[in-house]
Amino acid sequence: MLVRQPGWRGMFGQSEAAQRELENEGVGPGDLFLFFGQFCRVASDSNGQLRYIKGAPTQHVLFGWLRVGRLYNLPEQADEVPDWARYHAHLNYAKIEPVPNVIYIAAEKLDSNTDVPGWGVFRRFCDDLRLTHPVPIIGDNGKPKDIPSRWQLPAWMNPWNDPNNPRPPLTHHRTPRQWAGSDRQFATLQTVGRGQEFILNADAYSEAWPWAKAIIARWWNTTEETSSLSAAVHT
Repeated sequence: MLVRQPGWRGMFGQSEAAQRELENEGVGPGDLFLFFGQFCRVASDSNGQLRYIKGAPTQHVLFGWLRVGRLYNLPEQADEVPDWARYHAHLNYAKIEPVPNVIYIAAEKLDSNTDVPGWGVFRRFCDDLRLTHPVPIIGDNGKPKDIPSRWQLPAWMNPWNDPNNPRPPLTHHRTPRQWAGSDRQFATLQTVGRGQEFILNADAYSEAWPWAKAIIARWWNTTEETSSLSAAVHT
């Protein structure tokens, strides 16, 4: 919607309690944001308008990423923000934005060994981007029930995957009960409602960066349709 000046990179603004949480967890340059939202399958009707498909499940899906190159604390570092980033609302309204107030600016590349940009949006749905568990649970009425917030993740992400070597859990998900149903193949996680940031300490999970990098590198620029949910819109 807005004209981007030469040199533009992806940006993310955060403030108040949510930013305080990022600060407390030490999020900064080199760290990776994976953005997810709630999506549902759509199709074009006879008039060419997109309509939700009746009965299609609503799912949490990864839609973008941003690897932090630099962050600016506002309003203290307002003069240091690049010219191409100065239109950002967290800067323009820094005097009224609750503190702490920060703009995260993406790194130019995902890492030094790739041409993948340090930020972006996935163009198509694929199973690798789906977070919601693909198998619905059976409700009290005996019918299948889709729960978008019930996720299926790699088995290594379960903090108790190795009971002899437990690791720091994903923030806001620190009890074994939330990981009930996990096994050696996959981790099952019932996520908390209205989560603003879920933070994984990648220093404790050597699998995290290769996993995320592989997903981004494979799907960042593809138009390949890999699932019946390839036509999806953010709800």
